[in-house]
Amino acid sequence: MPYCIIGFGMSQAVGHLDFYPNGGEQMPGCNKNVISKIIGLDGIWEGTRDFVACNHMRAYKYYADSILNPGGFVGYKCNSTEDFVAGKGFPCPTEGCPVMGHHSITFKARAGTKNMKFYLNTGDARPFMRWRYKVTVTITGDRDVSGTLKVSLYGTKGNTRQHVIAKTKLKPGSTYSAFIDTEVDVGEVQKVKFLWDNSQINPLLPKFGAQLLVLQSGKDRQICNMSYCIVGLGMSQAVGHLDFYPNGGEQMPGCNKNIISQIVDLDGIWEGLGMSQAVGHLDFYPNGGEQMPGCEKNIVSQIVDLDGIWEGTRDFVACNHLRSYKYYADSILNPGGFVGYKCNSTEDFVVGRCFPCPTEGCPVMGHHSIAFKALAGTENMKFYLNTGDARPFMRWHYKVTVTITGDRDVSGTLKVSLYGTKGNTRQHEIAKTKLKPGSTYSAFIDTEVDVGEVQKVKFLWDNSQINPLLPKFGAQLLVLQSGKDRQMYVDQL
Repeated sequence: MPYCIIGFGMSQAVGHLDFYPNGGEQMPGCNKNVISKIIGLDGIWEGTRDFVACNHMRAYKYYADSILNPGGFVGYKCNSTEDFVAGKGFPCPTEGCPVMGHHSITFKARAGTKNMKFYLNTGDARPFMRWRYKVTVTITGDRDVSGTLKVSLYGTKGNTRQHVIAKTKLKPGSTYSAFIDTEVDVGEVQKVKFLWDNSQINPLLPKFGAQLLVLQSGKDRQICNMSYCIVGLGMSQAVGHLDFYPNGGEQMPGCNKNIISQIVDLDGIWEGLGMSQAVGHLDFYPNGGEQMPGCEKNIVSQIVDLDGIWEGTRDFVACNHLRSYKYYADSILNPGGFVGYKCNSTEDFVVGRCFPCPTEGCPVMGHHSIAFKALAGTENMKFYLNTGDARPFMRWHYKVTVTITGDRDVSGTLKVSLYGTKGNTRQHEIAKTKLKPGSTYSAFIDTEVDVGEVQKVKFLWDNSQINPLLPKFGAQLLVLQSGKDRQMYVDQL
């Protein structure tokens, strides 16, 4: 199920689940001034990239935060941003809501559904996750007052900052509602602090407070009803507060439900292209994890790119890092195209010490990595793979072994191309050297096409020099093995 990780700003639904964080256009924090954006908390390099392509760069940052926070990016089904703001998609239905990011694949959409739009808000800086609540306050008092109503939540997992509910002339007996997006998953709510910020000092010492406060979680629909109290504000007091405890401080039915999705710690390239230290249970290192193919193009070819000048400009500034969301996008509809091979180092991967996949299979990098079942207790496993230098980035890994025959040594290049039920590949080089009859040559190739079941392998010999003796030369035995499923293709010529 594709989702909108690369399409912030898109107004047309393109998949089964389309996510529109912050309305899908302007991301919070991207309207900072140039200096504060470039000299950011993440460093000058991170800030420079954000300055050039802030809204688009949010994609991989949201994804990275979603990996370890499966409940922090809940999307609410709405037809428009206006409906979301008005609360028409709140709370989640009984079957639940999907989450944007790494764990979106766990959502089971009804058969035949498509073009569903989901909206959510994020923060303006890391951590970007937010948890959505509806707060309803019925106030009481002896007169109208002007001021600001605020609440902060206290729970088993943390406390929030103050969130504004209303800023207006407050009338006793009136009810005020607002949706808040908290920066902390508080867990089970234990207390809600109600605050009234009086905008004027009143010598008449008004009595003012909250008669009823209702808090509802958007994610799990749970409702907490907080009971009645009044606070009196004196002349010198600008702020008063009430502490609400569900059910008089006892655990209240419906307020103790705190569903936490199982955390599957799958950390890959999304935040750390170039990282050399494993940080999760599964760590993926595409192309060794440092220099991505296609990022070494010259300035002109990189900016004037097939994807357009805007895309090319962003790639020129931060090509290696921007590969992350492009790999992810390609992985959505190609679950078998980014197979990772368990290795200790890039060197081991290059020489084939990690080939083929074990009988229990290999994980795939990207959207479908969550499907891999790692053994209990395993951590810091490194997986290596190669990608292409341009879209489509997926590659399929094979080992080719050729035993040659002939009547004399010749210099030249051995190549093969694969033909299968799903497609054919270009020519891939196996060896470029002085070729000796009876010798065996092996190489690992990464094909740009998933050929399916192999039906034919074409063997080609490119002679590097004209030989008037017309040497006889060919392949005696050709063995092809797929890294993904361990299948062998043997051709005795």
